[in-house]
Amino acid sequence: MIDLQSAARIRLNGSWNYVLDPEDVGETEQWYEQGLLQSKESPQTLNFPGTLTSNGIGTPYTWNGEMDKEAIRSLRQRHSYVGAAWYEIEVDVPADWQGSKGVVVLLERVMFQSSLWVNGSFAGRCDSLSVPHEYQADALIRTGQKNRITLRIDNRDVQRIGNYPSAYTDETQTIWNGVVGRMELQAYEKIRITDVHIFPHDDLRTVTVTGVCHNETDTELHAFIDLSAHVLGTDPDTVSQNDSPSAPSNRQERLVLPAQTQKTFSWSYDLGPNPLLWDEFRPNRYALKLELRANTETSQTRSSNQVFYAETVQSFALRRFLTDGRKLTINGRPVFLRGTLECCIFPLTGYPPTELEDWLKLMGTVKSYGLNHVRFHSWCPPEAAFEAADRLGVYLQVEGPAWMDTWNTPVGAHPEHYAYLPEEAHRIAKAYGNHPSFCIFSNGNELNGDFGLLHRIAEELRTSDNRHLYTLTTNWDRQPDPAEDLFCTQSVDGTGIRGQFYPDELADGTMLDFREAVVKRDMPVVAHEVGQYTVYPDVDTIADYSGALRAVNLEAIRGDLERRGLSGDVRKFVQSSGMLSLRLYRDEIEAALRTPEFGGFQLLDLHDFPGQSTATIGILDAFWQSKGLIEPEQFRAFCGPTVLLLRMPKRVYTAAEAFEAEIQIAHFGEKELPPSRLEWSIADRSGHVLDRGELNTQQIGFGSGIPLGRLQSDALNQVAQSTELRVAIELPEIKVRNEWSIWVYTQPRLGKEDHGATSEASGSEITITNDWNEETRQVLESGGSVLFLAHAAQLTHAVPGKFAPVFWSPVHFETDNPCGIWVDHAHGALAGFPTAGYAEHQWKDLLDRSVSLIAPKELPFEPIVQVIPNFFHNRKMTNLIEYRAGRGKLLICGMDIDSDLEQRPAAAQLRSSLLTYMNSGRFMPKTVLETEQLQELLRRK
Repeated sequence: MIDLQSAARIRLNGSWNYVLDPEDVGETEQWYEQGLLQSKESPQTLNFPGTLTSNGIGTPYTWNGEMDKEAIRSLRQRHSYVGAAWYEIEVDVPADWQGSKGVVVLLERVMFQSSLWVNGSFAGRCDSLSVPHEYQADALIRTGQKNRITLRIDNRDVQRIGNYPSAYTDETQTIWNGVVGRMELQAYEKIRITDVHIFPHDDLRTVTVTGVCHNETDTELHAFIDLSAHVLGTDPDTVSQNDSPSAPSNRQERLVLPAQTQKTFSWSYDLGPNPLLWDEFRPNRYALKLELRANTETSQTRSSNQVFYAETVQSFALRRFLTDGRKLTINGRPVFLRGTLECCIFPLTGYPPTELEDWLKLMGTVKSYGLNHVRFHSWCPPEAAFEAADRLGVYLQVEGPAWMDTWNTPVGAHPEHYAYLPEEAHRIAKAYGNHPSFCIFSNGNELNGDFGLLHRIAEELRTSDNRHLYTLTTNWDRQPDPAEDLFCTQSVDGTGIRGQFYPDELADGTMLDFREAVVKRDMPVVAHEVGQYTVYPDVDTIADYSGALRAVNLEAIRGDLERRGLSGDVRKFVQSSGMLSLRLYRDEIEAALRTPEFGGFQLLDLHDFPGQSTATIGILDAFWQSKGLIEPEQFRAFCGPTVLLLRMPKRVYTAAEAFEAEIQIAHFGEKELPPSRLEWSIADRSGHVLDRGELNTQQIGFGSGIPLGRLQSDALNQVAQSTELRVAIELPEIKVRNEWSIWVYTQPRLGKEDHGATSEASGSEITITNDWNEETRQVLESGGSVLFLAHAAQLTHAVPGKFAPVFWSPVHFETDNPCGIWVDHAHGALAGFPTAGYAEHQWKDLLDRSVSLIAPKELPFEPIVQVIPNFFHNRKMTNLIEYRAGRGKLLICGMDIDSDLEQRPAAAQLRSSLLTYMNSGRFMPKTVLETEQLQELLRRK
């Protein structure tokens, strides 16, 4: 009896000979014929699996030390090589592989095209960027002796897909040359079962099992195939038979296998009543074992006949990921995708990991932040990523290796697309289709060109495999295609479904949702690449980039900071810009959760994107490590299966107003919520509760933006001193809580002098002006105090301010806009203006109506509010700073605190706080500015 429980394997890991072939002459000169040792004078060695870069082979990267667009573009391979390279190893093949065994050479991941020769004979070519390269080699292998394996790898764009998709780009994973993951000779028996796929039925109890039985002997065989399923344990090599509430049935099927043939099969299998289902909460999996016993007679018991045995075990899960109108469903229950992107960002290696532990860590991080979905942007990950997502319950969107737009290489621009793109899509479906985590397939990112080809690919996959949902392309506002099940986009018929389309509504209150866009489609709509709010790059992490890639972009930024005297501000820049970005990500997420019938969102990104001109847009860094902005459990308060929401028209109030808001919930948990008690409170920053209340909820079903009741309170009237309050809502029985800050200002008494651009405050010695002139200079020379309002002064050294940070990258989308502010919140000037050390929502009106003064490097600079530059325009900037000038004292304010103050309580409050400070004994600036310096700083255009 021949047992194929595990195929015999010979690992090809270790030392290989290699020769680079930049002139592309190796095939012409037939290097494979005699081998590299004979064909070349001095082939060198490297270690596989790995890449040329990881072995220190290729052209070393050199940087000219300049801070320019090229330096900023991305991380760089320390050594790079694009072209053909030859690799060779000799391996002993056992004598017992003779005759009864077939042999496959498997290379788990290659970029781009591989060609294989065994003992000088050609075995074939492969060019997948998504699945392993496999070669049938049994006719070429010599058993019982050494065999020469010669491999040519060409990492040029052999299928003309362009160098933008994450599957083939230098922006993230790099264009590498080599082999990563498993490298094996695999021996298999002549009787075997392959290509097993398992398709759950709508009843979520029965499945259809398909596959192929092979008989490569010269004898007709009668095969008996036993099917048995068991609950799969946490160890992938362990199968438990006792964990299921009902044991699945065993089943036997019969096939007659003529000699030298293969037969496809399709059988139904029943897992019994109350089987275990798979989803994000309970990622239950099964293992289906198929055992084949075959002999030359019809009876299984004839011991005189030669008996063959083969088995295969295929993991699967019972789950149906479908659509119901505008809703996505998992096993009949509505689901909301809370997703992030993965763009093949692995800075230590420059290629994706193939080990399960690495992917369990990554997927575990995703889940810890309340997300349930990962979109693989224009690439397909290795097997281990699917296995990790299966175990942890993560819904995956997988994409073909295509980012083909009108500005680069449109779909169909080259004839190669018409064969390669469909073939690659089918390869992905075949290799990974059994994984329950594989929920959505897209042809690629932001595709344009031949939509007929995209339709054909989606339609073919949809017809052959109903386990996934399909969309032609991720993003683009267009009419849906009959072959797609959902719509991933940033806008629908011109109506945006991301907060960036509505910056005022996003920040001013919590009323924004995207229902106007969602109702324009009769299928689920998922928001594309939400966020992209820049966090200042953390150049203190450069030492972490210790592997194949060099953080030249971060080095360039660090050098520029040093030249401009700003290197000591890095921690302030990262923390303060990060906290602003975090708040806007939260606003985006909650706006999505307030939207009825919304399919979900895909963040760009939970972690940084180090390419495309350095897009540090994550709350985690490129290594998925925390930047110290928020803990995962805090993030889950507004990004999780159940999130309490508050619809309030604004965040800034006066103490004379009442507070009113609508309480809502987004619930996509495992079960509906029973009637319960909801508690709310309004408290100050010390925790003192000004008001509280409760209301009873009815049973809460699944959905987003579900109304629960109204909150009305006069608590704001109790505020005697301007403050930040926290409005909290909680369902204590299920321990779900969320809270929001509001800012309440006591209305300052504005004198008539507070309405002019240039005046002297009555009863004080403060001159308020927006004009640096002789009169202003004389006030300072004589020991007076000046509040200089720079926003309307038309200064040469001033640029417009802005609340929202840079979108994506200031180089990719050219801008000199800032990335938030750092605030000396304990400074006396802000004693009457409650604030954190960074921009929160009460700053929005002030920053959007402001200018930032640009100070030269040599100017004394101790700002009260420092404006954070974007990394490509590093400079000292401020919109609130004080100086001692002559015998006088000067406070410069770049924010508009003199217009429409009755309608702008934050501006009125800041003005009151500054004037109170200037009228007090605390107004004692320490930094001295000479008259000539001041005159230049405040020079008009």
